[in-house]
Amino acid sequence: MPLTRSLYFPIAFTTFLLAVDAAVTLALVSSMVFFLHHSGGGPFIIAPSEGAPFLLAGEPANLVANQGHTTNAAGGTALILVGFGGIIALCAEWRSREKVSPRTPSTVPGPRPLPNGNP
Repeated sequence: MPLTRSLYFPIAFTTFLLAVDAAVTLALVSSMVFFLHHSGGGPFIIAPSEGAPFLLAGEPANLVANQGHTTNAAGGTALILVGFGGIIALCAEWRSREKVSPRTPSTVPGPRPLPNGNP
């Protein structure tokens, strides 16, 4: 069992990194969706160095509006399932292994007696 116990840290660390990645993705996509819903849709005033200022539409003509919401949902799902669910699963596995084979002083081997019987 020492090999399986040594894999706890790499698996937990990888799960933590995936949760951080999901949280960053969720934050970036959420800010993009917020921008498009509030100030990104309005016209912007463009003032070139030469010529008269003009209005530029905020949304492209062929923008797929559902893509940001879908990516936001995927990031949230990854954060909940991979991040929180993975950590909970690792903790539950660790606790179940501790109940089956607890580390007590009685399981630690002591010094062996000498062949002549003297300690």
